[in-house]
Amino acid sequence: TIMVTEPSIPYIILSSSHIWGDGLSDDQRNEVIRDIFKMHCHTSFERSRCFLKLAGAFHLNEIVAALPTTPWIFLFRKPAEIVASQLGGQWIRKDDFYQKDGNGNLIQIAEPPRKPCLKWSSEVGLSKSRTLNWSDEEICVEALSLLCRQALDSLVSSNVGVAVDYQNLPDDVMGELWAIHFRQGEEQLTLDRPY
Repeated sequence: TIMVTEPSIPYIILSSSHIWGDGLSDDQRNEVIRDIFKMHCHTSFERSRCFLKLAGAFHLNEIVAALPTTPWIFLFRKPAEIVASQLGGQWIRKDDFYQKDGNGNLIQIAEPPRKPCLKWSSEVGLSKSRTLNWSDEEICVEALSLLCRQALDSLVSSNVGVAVDYQNLPDDVMGELWAIHFRQGEEQLTLDRPY
């Protein structure tokens, strides 16, 4: 079993589908999407399973359409935890962008990267003109809401998707997810322990 964590290539390619996908039939687009995911799982070690952990539910409807029989999960957590994490900035080193001057004042020496939820707000359809006077918190909450609605739509339209609370992930994986949902079976569980 291979595990690939948060690859960016699928999102980059799917986000640019308006460039490469024009003129392709749905079947041709689905074939391209399947090839993108197969590329991440290619190995010479004859692995029978490949698990991709994606950074979000972006383009989930397209992925589910291209891989309709592939089991998948939508991992969710409390919205307040996500917004706090996204806006809290624990994901960057502050000393790379700020220094103290001779008087001990903190000055910005470089532009920090945009906070993740502000970057992906456009991915879920939030336009800058709509959010012009919104706070960062309002943008993140609305982007998260749209992302979750997209995931729920995909869950409704797919019979191989399930939603899992992040808080319960270890127990759920060791329970039904690994053996039943991902079809690993009890025997495989003794060989490939996910935790």
